[in-house]
Amino acid sequence: MKPRRIMAGAIALLFVFFCGCHSQSTDSNHQSEPSNSLRKSGTISISPSMSSMYLSELSQHMDVESSCEILEKSSYKEAMQTLLDGKSDVCAAPLSAVLRAQTQGEAVKILCNLFQKGSAIVGNPQIDTLHELVGKKVAYVPDTMEYTLLRLKLEEDGVDCKKIEWQEMEPEKMNHALSLGEIDAYCGDPVLAGEAIASGIGKVIAYPYQEMLGYNNVVLVSTESAIESNRSWIQEVVDANRQVVEMTAQNQDFLQTKAKEKGWNPDTILLEKDNFDWVWDMEEEYVIYTRNLASQMTQAGLLQQMPDIDTLFDFTFLEKNSQEYLS
Repeated sequence: MKPRRIMAGAIALLFVFFCGCHSQSTDSNHQSEPSNSLRKSGTISISPSMSSMYLSELSQHMDVESSCEILEKSSYKEAMQTLLDGKSDVCAAPLSAVLRAQTQGEAVKILCNLFQKGSAIVGNPQIDTLHELVGKKVAYVPDTMEYTLLRLKLEEDGVDCKKIEWQEMEPEKMNHALSLGEIDAYCGDPVLAGEAIASGIGKVIAYPYQEMLGYNNVVLVSTESAIESNRSWIQEVVDANRQVVEMTAQNQDFLQTKAKEKGWNPDTILLEKDNFDWVWDMEEEYVIYTRNLASQMTQAGLLQQMPDIDTLFDFTFLEKNSQEYLS
């Protein structure tokens, strides 16, 4: 089963005529919502990344009486901690970070998909293969899918990760560090990769995907406590996310406008246009890929224990009628 995609001819009609009908949960435990779940406001914590660049549009597709505050944090880690501290209701987070949070005892729940692909390993022009990273300085951001997928790809290719000099670094510093020779490569997203290609300071060495892991990257996640206290509002967020993705995911003009708002060069991003995709739905294979990812991360020592995939997802917001494949 493949993630749903918008048909090009329907985008304009959806944008004008789509009605924000919010569906009822199929989970019998939530058929009668407590009064405290009818709150009309909430917050979404995000990082200043490409994956969450259109989330500011969600409020325009929610109930007119609802409000949606976007809390932009400096990193995925800070955005995720904001959720875990109860200071936001929903967070846009890398799947790898969500898996780690659950193994650390956090009651996190994945609500829906958000962003797929988006990982690139960029290096100086002299590096041609991942094997050549041995003995080199490689910059990364912990818990991102870019870093996680590279580590797992190196493991698959038989490269000793301990022989690489890993340097934790903020994304906005990576291309500058690469241009100065302070690092030899980095784990980046399409924004960084496009800049490196356009400026000539680097090239994409590899897209670190594996067939058994799919293209999973960033999801919308909440917590059990936030869902209990603000279920109706979170349902609106999931519904609005679906609408915005369907209307904008293949709209190049919208992408360029949003990129400019973020201070990114839209032309350089388009150099990597085949390496990112906004998707709202999660199908059976998404759960399978997530289980495979968790297993590989555990084997590679990136997680201390295997997460409980069976309790990780809350499909009631996507109106899934059964979850037999989780067992």
